[in-house]
Amino acid sequence: MNRNNLNKARILWQDAISYKTGDKIPQSVSVFETTGLLIEENDDYVIVEKPITTDTKTGKGYPDKQPNFFLIPKVAIIE
Repeated sequence: MNRNNLNKARILWQDAISYKTGDKIPQSVSVFETTGLLIEENDDYVIVEKPITTDTKTGKGYPDKQPNFFLIPKVAIIE
């Protein structure tokens, strides 16, 4: 993709949940919103540069340390 023609992206996606044996299974899956520059998209994933990601339920940023890129699997994308 031409670096001069980067598109702004807004992606809603669901994350996996881990839990231990004996824990109650979570009733819902976390949903995150990532915004940034879409630098690559293919059949399997999208890559976002300078991503800002927030948990849509809590409003907290994710992860704690800001990454340079986020690779989001297409199977996790809601919108």
